[in-house]
Amino acid sequence: MNLPVSHKSNQPKKLRQLMKETSKSTSSALLQRSRRDRNPDFLIIARTDARNATKFGGEKAGEEAFEEGVKRLKAAVAAGADVAFMESPRTKDEAERLVKALAPTPVMINVLPNGLTGNYTTEDCKRLGFKLAIYPCTGFIPAAIAMEKSYAALRDKGTDLDNCEGWQIKDFFERVGLKASWNFDREVAEETRTEVNPKKYEEMQGHDIV
Repeated sequence: MNLPVSHKSNQPKKLRQLMKETSKSTSSALLQRSRRDRNPDFLIIARTDARNATKFGGEKAGEEAFEEGVKRLKAAVAAGADVAFMESPRTKDEAERLVKALAPTPVMINVLPNGLTGNYTTEDCKRLGFKLAIYPCTGFIPAAIAMEKSYAALRDKGTDLDNCEGWQIKDFFERVGLKASWNFDREVAEETRTEVNPKKYEEMQGHDIV
């Protein structure tokens, strides 16, 4: 839910109170309505960033921030959330406490390389009790590193051949799923040849056929 906020407002306390009261009165209703209308496979994941809140010290926040995060997640679960997610629990002990505090609700963890949470493996996450784990950097950080190396090779050696590791452009197209599109194009072309008047077909340009 979004509330209009004027940067010129001189009543921040009233605004915060309005947001708090509105949230209390509508959050449960909104979640329950979503639950009624949603696809059976749709999940409501409640997230809190209280663990890193500036109010509690940001990256240096301690126990108070953790407890506030647990409190907020419990409220969200009571309102109808299916999964709880606290950003950046600091230690394995804290992670285990988080899972226990919210049981039996499934808890999700976000694993960022060299982040505040720790470099947990999927097995670590299972042992700590998390039911879901996300690794959002798995694709784009390695991709950025690989592209940087390839561009550097082109700059320094005048070729990107070594970094392509024997691949041709068609290998890339097939890897990203374009082969199915090529097959579809061929099927359409064949249907066109059989359905269009032969004389008319000869008059058609290639781009009209495929």
